[in-house]
Amino acid sequence: MVFKSVEAYLDALRQDSNLTMLPLGLVAELKGISRSAVSEQIKSGALSGIVVKGRRKTWRGVQPDALFAQERRIQEEARERREQLLAALVAHAGAKRTVPYATIMEPLGMAPKNPRHRAEIGDLLAEASKRSHADHGFMIGAIVVQKSSGQPNRLFFQLARELGELAEGADETLFWQAQCERVFAHYAATAPAAAAPAPAKPKKTPKPKAAVKPKTAAADAAKPERTE
Repeated sequence: MVFKSVEAYLDALRQDSNLTMLPLGLVAELKGISRSAVSEQIKSGALSGIVVKGRRKTWRGVQPDALFAQERRIQEEARERREQLLAALVAHAGAKRTVPYATIMEPLGMAPKNPRHRAEIGDLLAEASKRSHADHGFMIGAIVVQKSSGQPNRLFFQLARELGELAEGADETLFWQAQCERVFAHYAATAPAAAAPAPAKPKKTPKPKAAVKPKTAAADAAKPERTE
């Protein structure tokens, strides 16, 4: 939305308070991105922008309602991703197996080669590990590993130290193996047992047919003869 003068913008704002705008720099700081990235979101339609052309300067901003709606969508998507991630972790843990980062990321729409996605999955796994540590005393993120080493990345061990689980100088491999065992033991025990197959129905045996008595000459003789 473009206003050709400050006066035109203020006149419209008096009629509609929804035309209030937040400066690009403020929105950029809130979202942790650059001003140019905010402008790109306006161009793509993800945000609603306002431009006010003054005599000596042009002001650019974002409509608050559009920004808040976007934040709600982002929060909802993040909640769905957390739930989807936890369900996947529980499934792999119940089967007593580790899982590569790429396998966990792909169903969430994340690409392992994307730096932003790698940072996001790191945050999600850290959050899941903190929650499982508070609830059960283990870090569920232990079962997510790198293909190259077969172990979690350095952020997992860094978090373990922050939580007071891994002492400085302690053997990281032994700690990780112990965490995996605790995760497997917990979720294998809580996994629903497979339903027993229904017993096969007994096959019905066909009833034996009654034996047909053979005709005898005496029986034929006993029948009366027809008379014309």
